[in-house]
Order: sequence, then structure tokens, then C-alpha cells
Amino acid sequence: MNKLAKYRILSYITLIFFLSTTILPSPALAIHTSNWDNGGGNADGTTQTGGNPMNGDGGNPNHNSGCAGDPVYLHSGEFFYECSDLYIPGRGMDVHITHLYQSSAHHNSQFGYGWTINYHYRLQPLENGNVVILSGLARKDEYSAQGNNTYAPPPGFFETLKQNTDGSWTLLKAHGEKYQFDIDGKLRAIEDRNNNAITFTYDTDGLQPIVGIPTFAAEELPTRQVVGFDYKLIQITDTVGRKVSLNYNADGLLSSIRDYAGREVRFTYDSKTNDLLSVTKPKTPQFPAGLTKKFTYDREHNLTSITDAKGQKFVTNTYNANGQVVRQDLGAGTFLFQYSSKNTKVIDRRGFETNYTYNDAGNIIKVEQFTKGVRGDDPASYITTYTYNSDMLMTAVTYPKGNGVLFTYDQNSSDPRRRGNALSLRRKADMAAGNSSNDIVQTVTYEPQFNFIKTYTDGNG
Repeated sequence: MNKLAKYRILSYITLIFFLSTTILPSPALAIHTSNWDNGGGNADGTTQTGGNPMNGDGGNPNHNSGCAGDPVYLHSGEFFYECSDLYIPGRGMDVHITHLYQSSAHHNSQFGYGWTINYHYRLQPLENGNVVILSGLARKDEYSAQGNNTYAPPPGFFETLKQNTDGSWTLLKAHGEKYQFDIDGKLRAIEDRNNNAITFTYDTDGLQPIVGIPTFAAEELPTRQVVGFDYKLIQITDTVGRKVSLNYNADGLLSSIRDYAGREVRFTYDSKTNDLLSVTKPKTPQFPAGLTKKFTYDREHNLTSITDAKGQKFVTNTYNANGQVVRQDLGAGTFLFQYSSKNTKVIDRRGFETNYTYNDAGNIIKVEQFTKGVRGDDPASYITTYTYNSDMLMTAVTYPKGNGVLFTYDQNSSDPRRRGNALSLRRKADMAAGNSSNDIVQTVTYEPQFNFIKTYTDGNG
């Protein structure tokens, strides 16, 4: 393939990326070793302004670094795994239930130690007047009180939160989706801009205890852990009225999910540790007993291995004393991880080394790829650098030869939902030089209500 053809392909990929996201994501903070279960995306199956299009929750790219698979977060060394449980296409929005695991999530919930599901949202007012949302994406984010029952999102989130006159809450996303919380902070509905809704029903007979994190009612134990209490989600109803039931065992752990057609996903746990041991999906002709995925853990609840339905152990993690993954085996390939202050070195299955350097927010600011002298005229390494704005959106990337790309956003908009909208992309042959008529510039405008692209102007004007 000649250089012109390669350039055209790269330009086309960038164009599609630019138009499909309305922002450009920060460079990936995670290493992906395979395309495992892709449960990704919002609970409602949509993508949002303000995050990576592979995962977009309308949130901070620092925490949404294209994690459609099951990576190691390089800035922290934690292992993150996402497993798709059940998918039901619907009108306007799909129901897609996924399990999510984080090795750093030290809480013992109804979904297993360190596990949650993507619809497990909670809202909690704080004593300082702010509000925290615990999301089904294994996040905890604080919204600042602005007066008049409105709340500003944390940096990198492009949405608005308000308390309604009846005490309930509405979280309005960039493209018009609404997350509706009741006065107790339970997620009651997800609505799209056309008023299609996925609704949620909870057990009213009592609260399920959670050990490890402060949520609602909380009491410190002698072990200095915190015990909290949470509501059990027992039913999800899709946009056309079809129901999915969530069932729990005697210990209060999720034991099965059953859809309207009788399809069932089953879960088993270690009775002593509450570690999730297996997930079994409905049977197929090849697997008449169902497709079972199995998990093992160390004594600190770190996930150490995953075995697929064929009995193949396709990933094995080794952790250091700080709970960071230092080795990951995938089939015959091995990845090694070395951590220091704001820097992580990765040695891939071929023995090539790459250093990743981070800022205080955990965003990559430099990637150094070592060449090992494979080609005689190569330098010792190639360095790519990145910069960000206060919303942690990428504003510049400089490539090893000094060329690069500049990005601008609607950052000063009075509407937080618009601040993640990318306005321009400028390709420069020399990042050290000022703007030039030789730069290739792409621009975008948006309609004001739902922040969808209104016009796009390419590099030819």
C-alpha cells in the first residue's frame, strides 16, 4: 500500500471518529489483551457526549478509556472486567444487563465481592449540601450544589442534575436521556429523548447490607470496615413492557436473572467470601447445560483467573502487595507491568517495552515506545505527548516527528451539557509553529437541544 493510500485510510478513520463522538477521548489508560465479553456502553445502550464512544457514559474520559473488554488500568494497576449477562433489543432503548468487576472495589455487595451491575445506580445527598451518585459503572461522583435545587457535575461530565419539587431527582444527559431517581435515591427510570422508558422495581421489605463502603445508613464495625444498606433491584421493565426478574438467594446475593421468554442466567458464590464463582448463560445446542464462565480469586478478593465455557483458562492475573496486576497471561502470551510514581512500564508478549506517564488526574501525558533497535535507523524510542483541558478532554497530541493535532471544545458554554462538544480539529505539520494556512482544519456545529451534529466542514472548507 502506498503512502497516499495509507493517509487516506487514516484520514477517513479520524473523520468517522470525530463525527461519531463530538469529543475526542483521552488516550487509553488500559491495556487490552483480547476482545472478551463486550458489555460496554450506558445502561440504556446509548453513547453520550463526553466520554469514549466505546463506553460513553457521558462522563470523564479518564475513567472511560475504551474499556469495552477487560483491561488493566495502567495508571492504577487495577483489573477491570465487564461481562454481558442479558441483552434484549427494545424500542428506542435496549435492556443490556452487565456485571462489572474492579479489583480495587473493596465492597461486599449483593452481586459478589467487588462486583456490581450496570443498572445499580444510587443517589445520596451529603451533609455539605452536595450530592453523590454511585453508578452502575463502578463510579462514585460528587455533584456540587449551585442553588435553586441544581447541581454542577464533576469535571469531565456533561450533564445536569436537579431536585424536583416532589423531592425526586433528574439527571439530564447531553443527548436528552434522563435518569430519574426517587426521593430515596433509587434509580426508577431511564428515559430517552422520545420518552421511551426502562423502569426499575425494588424490594420494599427491607435493605440489603453491604460491607466495605459508606452508602446510605452506615455504621463502622470493629474491623474499621463500614456497613451500609442498599435496596435490592428485583425487576426491570423495558420500553415495550417486557419484564426481567432478578432473584436472590437466602444470603441476599443475586442468584439468577430471568427474562420474559424464560431465558435464565445463573450465578454462584463462595459461601465464605461472597466471591462470584460462576455465571451460567442459557443453553445452546453446543452447550446443553448452558455456557458457564468461572472465576478464581486470591485471599484479597483479587480476580486471578477466568475460565470460559470450553474449560479454557484464557486469562490469569498476578498481583503485587498493593493489589496491582504485575503479570497477565493470555494463552501463550504474557504482559508484564512495572509501576512507579505516575509512570507504568508495559512489556508485551513480544518483549517490546512502552512507558506511560500520567498527570495527577490519571490521564496519559506521555507514551514512550522503545524500539530495541529493530531497524538500524530507528531512534532508541518514539515519544508521543498529550495535553488536556480542565474537563480532562484532550486538547493536543504531538507525535514523535513533531507533527500533531489540536482540539477545541465548547468549554465556556453556560450549559454543562454542551461543554464536551468538539468544535474543531486542526492537523499541524509542526506543533511548535503557529497556526498556518497549511494546517488541515475540520469544524463542527451542533443543534442546541440535544447536542447532535448540525454541520461538519472538512479540511477543504
